[in-house]
Amino acid sequence: MQSVDYLIVGGGIAGTTAAETIRAHDASSSIVILEREPHPLYSRVLIPLYLKKKIEREQLFLRTTADYERQRIGFYPDAVMAGCDRERHEISALLGRNGSTEVFSYKKLLLATGGAPRPLPASLSFGDVVPLLRMQTLADADAIGDVMAKAPAKEAAVLGEGFIAMEFIETFFINGFRVHVLCRGGFFGEEKLGVHGARLLEEIYQKHGIRFYKNIKDDEIVRRETWLAERNKPFPIAMVGVGVGLERSLEIFVGLATNHGVVTDEYLQTSNADIYAAGDIAEWYDALNERHTLVGNWTNAFLQGKTAALNMMGQKTPLRVVPTYHIVNFGVDCALVGDVEGGDDVWEEVGTVVNPFLRRVVFRSGKTIGGVLINRFEDKTRLASFVEAGASRNDVEKIFQST
Repeated sequence: MQSVDYLIVGGGIAGTTAAETIRAHDASSSIVILEREPHPLYSRVLIPLYLKKKIEREQLFLRTTADYERQRIGFYPDAVMAGCDRERHEISALLGRNGSTEVFSYKKLLLATGGAPRPLPASLSFGDVVPLLRMQTLADADAIGDVMAKAPAKEAAVLGEGFIAMEFIETFFINGFRVHVLCRGGFFGEEKLGVHGARLLEEIYQKHGIRFYKNIKDDEIVRRETWLAERNKPFPIAMVGVGVGLERSLEIFVGLATNHGVVTDEYLQTSNADIYAAGDIAEWYDALNERHTLVGNWTNAFLQGKTAALNMMGQKTPLRVVPTYHIVNFGVDCALVGDVEGGDDVWEEVGTVVNPFLRRVVFRSGKTIGGVLINRFEDKTRLASFVEAGASRNDVEKIFQST
């Protein structure tokens, strides 16, 4: 058994940031990271650039094992958490490819285990010979590159309507594939972007030859000859890029308060005083939005890792942040700020054909809770300040209409 002061399960950006924050404030305490993947920290947000041939694979890596050694942080790759005994303050883990069992006792524990791509319903099938691709890990990226290189046909489908789906669309296009996008509703991304934002995005995609198939049901996906056909002749799909969100594995955290993730307060502390959570696994109390929320992006994970570390060391530091997602896709700048789906009122400003843009602000109970910006990145900081202040619709209209 190893006894450590700070045990961190998960070596992604949240876990690594937490470990390095603790070390920056505490030179003597023992710190250990258990990481499921075989690699030290790499950038998941740069994976699309690698697949689009804009950077080399080596440029994804942000840390080396030597970096952990230099900071005296124990780093265990290929480590799978197998059990958690909260009363004894112990974690059991399977280490290495051989899966030898090691028990770690801790004083403070951080859960930064992230999430995994949500599985597709069993009713969906593209056939055994059509690879279903995900874009989360380095192994996923390598698989995508390999499948694209060996593809028997230059036809690719995309399932999903979020940022990962958008990255798949551009990745396949850049690599010479004709792209077919399956939409469950009337417009791609309508739930988050609204009708005007979704229509704007679709029009730009269609200029690049991207094909959209609307109101597709599960049984129609299975019978793809009903939608993938030209002159009544089906054509082969070589691969399917799937971006349908994350799920969190919570079974191992029996005894902690959980919902869709591990529930924490605004200090990232769980229902157990010595256990904290950060990153994709954390369903944290967002005091600005006055509700618990899950946020799966890199910047938020970094900030949560830092905040959790400070609180684990006894500094009472609440997390105050407006979550922001940002992407540039086919030259279109798209930012989601705060909560874009939980509102009861919306204000929108739509650009022109010559100057296409969207400013969409979402309100709940008269207060700004989030919004969407397309080709208006310069308004991101102002929109975030509206969320922080809970600005009224009148205030938003007055300020935005004057700029």
